[in-house]
This record gives sequence, C-alpha cells and structure tokens, in this order.
Amino acid sequence: MNEHFFIYNKQFFHLGMPVITHENRSFRYGDGLFETMRMQQGKIVNMNFHFERLFDGMKILGVELPVFFSEEYFIDTVNELLLKNSISANAKIRLMVFRGDEGLFDIENSTNFLIETFPLSGEIELNRQGLIIDVFPDVRKSADCFSNIKSNNYLPSVMAARFAKKITLMKRSF
Repeated sequence: MNEHFFIYNKQFFHLGMPVITHENRSFRYGDGLFETMRMQQGKIVNMNFHFERLFDGMKILGVELPVFFSEEYFIDTVNELLLKNSISANAKIRLMVFRGDEGLFDIENSTNFLIETFPLSGEIELNRQGLIIDVFPDVRKSADCFSNIKSNNYLPSVMAARFAKKITLMKRSF
C-alpha cells in the first residue's frame, strides 16, 4: 500500500500525523472554513465557484490568506500532492483554512491551511433505489451573512446526516 500524504502550511505530512494542538481555534471554536472539490479527468469541477465561495467566506470571517496562496498556487500544490499520493485523474480534494492557536478574542491570528486528496473512481454512481426525502426537525439553518460559508463548525449538517441515515434504515426495514 502506498503512503498517503496531506499538506499543512506548505509542508507534506504522512496521513495521521498530528499537526494541530488542542489549542487550535478551528478545533476549539470551529473558526475556519473549508471547500470540498471533485477533480474529474484532471480538472477541478466548478473550481471558480469553489474559490469564489472560499474567498467570500474568508472575507466575512476576517481570515487573511497568505499572499502566495492563489488559484494557481492551489492547482500546482494539489497536482504535487496527487502525484505524491499516486492519484491520477479523479479525486476528492478538501481544503481547510483556519486561524492558529491564539486565544478566543485575539484579533491578530495566523492563517493556516490544510489540503487533502482522496482517490475517486471516474464513474459517478447514481442511487438506483430512488430517493427518500425528509426534513431534519431539530435544526433550522439561519439566513444571515454566514449562511453560505462551509464553516468548520459543521455540526448541523453532521446531525442532519445522522438523522437521514437513521430514517433511511428505518424506512428500508419496512
């Protein structure tokens, strides 16, 4: 089995290597955001939309991206990571951007980023059993300036996914 790597602040690390501390603001407070992208046949699908949402979200949160971090840098870095991970044309790419280890109310925070890649098959699989639609009653998503940010505090979506899985299993058992 090949070794698998991720990038944290321009450095390669083996998958599973701890790079953040218990004081990390993203871990403690969900202070950051992420984008998950699909690479299909060597091209990132809807990359412009992903970066627009990322940069808009960073502006709203007051997170400053390092000067060197551009779309071009990201593509070059992802391609280097894909090569190192022996992934060819189809992949899931996850980019996280978050502040460092400073305290809750510190205004000046360092910006960190983490990039992961995972292999995907070239085929897009469709659910052949049909769809089950339901509403997660426990959380209402707010409609404010944070609504379109894919925040590192993803708890409402995690709980909705757990609810959906539970409902799906219950309905399929009938």
